[in-house]
Amino acid sequence: HLPLNFPPDFNVTLTGSDSLSSHRRTIPLKQYLHEITHNNGGETRPDQLGNQTWYLFGETHSGEWANFLRLYNLPLCYSCTQMHYLQSLIALSFGIGNVGSG
Repeated sequence: HLPLNFPPDFNVTLTGSDSLSSHRRTIPLKQYLHEITHNNGGETRPDQLGNQTWYLFGETHSGEWANFLRLYNLPLCYSCTQMHYLQSLIALSFGIGNVGSG
């Protein structure tokens, strides 16, 4: 149900899985979700090159993402104080990849 949380034409920026994430690609979220669930049987093969594998990771700094991530219940943080929560000092890292992507 992830696409229902975003406008129909919502674009995402993907990065290649090479060690420097040096490749970028911008496509509609729905297209990316279709690709990772249908291409190669929905899996990343061990022999697949980094420049042939795309991830949604780290490029989630928009109002739409903020609204979506606000729904996430943070796990208990043993080293956090109430101040961390009140001042929004806790960062979320969110990504989407297919099976076997790491």
